[in-house]
Amino acid sequence: MPVTARDEAVTARNEPASTNIGQLAYSEKLSVFVNALKEQDIILKATKDALSELWVIADKLLKLKADKNWVDLELNNLAKALDELQQNWKSASDQVAYWHANMRWLQSKFPEAEYADITGLCKAADKKGIC
Repeated sequence: MPVTARDEAVTARNEPASTNIGQLAYSEKLSVFVNALKEQDIILKATKDALSELWVIADKLLKLKADKNWVDLELNNLAKALDELQQNWKSASDQVAYWHANMRWLQSKFPEAEYADITGLCKAADKKGIC
């Protein structure tokens, strides 16, 4: 069975990332996973749209909205259910992309994984500087 981007990201997540090298390696593997999620999102949306169009055509030809079996199975609300499922998928994949983007931003600002003075962002202060 081929190793997927998700498998690599999960494996990398479970390995110690206490070192900066481990964190950077995890970020790279997660980047592959995030890109795969984006590709899947495009495919899922296209498939959902095609299925919705097919359902509309089938309803016109077969008058499915009036079919008792379709009503009992709540298949008349198929387009709404597909939209909701696609939105749930999009929300979950967007969260992964959001946290990955923030992780990469932090790594760009603190490449050695150590606190540093960054103009306009943060500055180390001692007690004298606070008072």
